[in-house]
Amino acid sequence: MGSAFFDKYSLLHFAWGVSAYYWEVPLIWWVLLHTAFELAENSPQGIALINRFPLWPGGKNRADGWINMLGDTVFAALGHMFAAWFVQFFP
Repeated sequence: MGSAFFDKYSLLHFAWGVSAYYWEVPLIWWVLLHTAFELAENSPQGIALINRFPLWPGGKNRADGWINMLGDTVFAALGHMFAAWFVQFFP
């Protein structure tokens, strides 16, 4: 699937990072959880599981590249950090 650092799903990962902040997940735990998710999602078992859900965005016929998994995690962390910054001005 993904082979670029930034793709159409980057905003989705960013939004999940914002959500994680509001769920009070500490940033380090969020990065670790998201990394674990990326590794699981891109395993053969994860791909098979994803393809059983018709509502998954886009399906998945192969694993993402390492650069894409890194980009997804970076955007997830940036979403969390953005939310932490944003609430300073708009509590």
